[in-house]
Amino acid sequence: MWRFQGARREVTRFFLLVCLLLPAAPGVAQPSFECDKAQSDAEKLICSDDALAALDVMLSERFAQALAAARALDAGAQAAE
Repeated sequence: MWRFQGARREVTRFFLLVCLLLPAAPGVAQPSFECDKAQSDAEKLICSDDALAALDVMLSERFAQALAAARALDAGAQAAE
């Protein structure tokens, strides 16, 4: 029973976090790509769900940050040579 309560608490926290991170403006959330050009089932699913579209934007932003950090490390390594 205690395990269930802990899992339920984690799911509740995750749900609240997702709700807080969703755009506050009314309307349809736009993913990081053009839905008119969606081809795969995954892309179509993201375009059809506002929560997934918002998470896609977050993932895209985090990926861009990680890529920039990797490039900065690479530039630093080249400068050290």
